[in-house]
Amino acid sequence: MSPDRGRVVSPETLNGDGVALPLDRLPSAAREPRVTIPAAIATVVLFWWLATGVIVAVERNDTTRLIGVIVASWCAVLAGVIAGRVRHDVSPRGALAGFAAGALFWLWLSALFYAGAVVGPSVAVPPELGMAPSWPLAFRAIAATGFNDLLALAVIGGLYLLPGRNGMAWQTVGLFWAVQGLAKLNVFVGVVNAGVRFLPPRLAFLTAFFGPPHLTLLLPLSVLAASAIGIVWVRRARRSSRSYDRCRWALLSVLALLAAFEFAVLALPTELPLWDAFLRARGG
Repeated sequence: MSPDRGRVVSPETLNGDGVALPLDRLPSAAREPRVTIPAAIATVVLFWWLATGVIVAVERNDTTRLIGVIVASWCAVLAGVIAGRVRHDVSPRGALAGFAAGALFWLWLSALFYAGAVVGPSVAVPPELGMAPSWPLAFRAIAATGFNDLLALAVIGGLYLLPGRNGMAWQTVGLFWAVQGLAKLNVFVGVVNAGVRFLPPRLAFLTAFFGPPHLTLLLPLSVLAASAIGIVWVRRARRSSRSYDRCRWALLSVLALLAAFEFAVLALPTELPLWDAFLRARGG
């Protein structure tokens, strides 16, 4: 009796001669998971919301803060393993895994920052500088978070130098870092809602670098730029012929559009209740 008799096979599992192929011999396109733009949106938004909330909540006390740093550090180790394994994988699965690696690295960097473990040198702000943006104050602001920025650049550089065709990991960390840098610049020159309540007490010194509570032209330009980039990347995702590129551009476009949303929130006179539960868990 033929080993294939009695086994139901679909037309996609047959080769040109009508012989059933095992799954591991199917063409890669037949095995690739279908990643839709709505699925990409859900993946990125869920990570963005949950990671932000957890990082805020673990600042409740020294014990939870230490646990958060330890867990985030293990996440960074896992991210490194994932990035290494999928560096040659240019499939939707590889794009998703690369995004996961980059997101976990960013989670680690953010956890170190909010815990006060890797921030920057202690920088004194002379009273005569005041709140008005100036070059001397800008240099002090850059130095105040400089260690974390240098570590982020080191992670981006290390991921970029990984040999392989899948650059999703470094692109994800790089986009997170660029968005954060633009947000810090907006807060420095002045916004209505700087999100002070998200800063734990150990980072309260950073408010010395917050600009006046009013809007400047930079904020609407930031919203427009992030929105435009996100829309362009959505179009690329829809038009790309390669499934890897469709997934990659879809994920990055959601990050860019979320950045536009975050910039817009800086202009709101009230706080959004998106992370209130996490803030209550922190006790602030």
